[in-house]
Amino acid sequence: MKILIADDDGSNLLAYEALFEHAGHQVFTAQNGEIALELLKKNSSIDVLLTDLNMPGIDGLETITEAKKIKPGVRAFLGSGTMKDATKQRAKSLGAEGTFDKPYDIEQICEVLKK
Repeated sequence: MKILIADDDGSNLLAYEALFEHAGHQVFTAQNGEIALELLKKNSSIDVLLTDLNMPGIDGLETITEAKKIKPGVRAFLGSGTMKDATKQRAKSLGAEGTFDKPYDIEQICEVLKK
């Protein structure tokens, strides 16, 4: 599976990239929503977008909204260390399949992706 991870924390990106690759996935990384959207435009084979909520520039909610315009079938998920229920509901209304709390539990995410 090809996974695009957007997170403004470079150390998180490196850690998640290594963990998802170890789980057998091909990983693309972006340090903000704008870069994530550009990568999605250039790589139409990306299956999953996992984006952080709070990033400079466009946030995770807007990244999901725009990603769905670029590739309506992309499976989108929103992650954050602090996410209110209203934000989770908004993410789902924008097309996110679900939300994850940080730090990410890679095994849990991989199980969700198998569905």
